[in-house]
Amino acid sequence: MILVFLNKFNKCYENTIFLRSNFSGNISNAFNHEDEFPKCPKCTSNKHFVEHCTYVRNICTIINSEIVHTSIEVLRLRCTGCAKTHAILPDDVIPYSYYCKSFVMHCLKMYYLENKSVSDIVSITNTYEKLIYKFLNQYSNEFLSLIFFLKTYLNIYITTDTHYKNIFKIIYNIENFKKFLKEYFSSTNRVFLMRKRQNIISRKNLIGYHSCKYMGFT
Repeated sequence: MILVFLNKFNKCYENTIFLRSNFSGNISNAFNHEDEFPKCPKCTSNKHFVEHCTYVRNICTIINSEIVHTSIEVLRLRCTGCAKTHAILPDDVIPYSYYCKSFVMHCLKMYYLENKSVSDIVSITNTYEKLIYKFLNQYSNEFLSLIFFLKTYLNIYITTDTHYKNIFKIIYNIENFKKFLKEYFSSTNRVFLMRKRQNIISRKNLIGYHSCKYMGFT
C-alpha cells in the first residue's frame, strides 16, 4: 500500500465522499507532474506505474463534524519495474481498518476532552463498547512513541508519566494535523492509530509521500 499525504490528493478523496464519485478515476487529477507520484515500496522507482485494477473499500469517517459511512473506489497501481501492485490510500484511512483516523480521533476526543463515558460514546456513534475500548487501546499503544516524537516535533518537555488525556490534548490541538501524521510516520515508521504493525516496512519520499510495503499483501 502507498499512503499519500499531499493536500491535493486528499482533497480529491474528500470530494469523492461528498459527490459519491469515482475516487480512482479522479486520482490523476490530483497530480500535476509524474515526479509527484510516490516511489514503489519494493524497488523505489517512481516513474513506472500503470493502472492495475480498482476495488471498493467501505469506510467510516468524519466530514464537517458528521459521521459518514460510505465507500470509495481505490486505485491499485502496478510497478513496471518489479511487477508489484500497490493500493493508493489517502492519509485519513487506517490500513486494514473500516474506521478512519478522523472517526477514531472523534471518539477519543469525546472520551478524553469531553469526559464522556464509553457508554455515552457508544450511544452517540451507534457503535459498541468493545470497539471504543479497542480505540482506547490503539491510542495507549502509541503512547510512548508519541511522547518521544512530540518532544522533538514540538520542542517541549514531556515525561513518561504524563497522563494519556494531557498527551491527547496536545495532539488534538496541533494546528496542522495532517503534517503531524506525515512527520510522525516519517520519524517512527508507524501509521498513527494503526493496530497491525508486524508486516510494515516504510520508505520516505522527498516530495510529500510515504510508501508502505505490507509483506504478502499485493
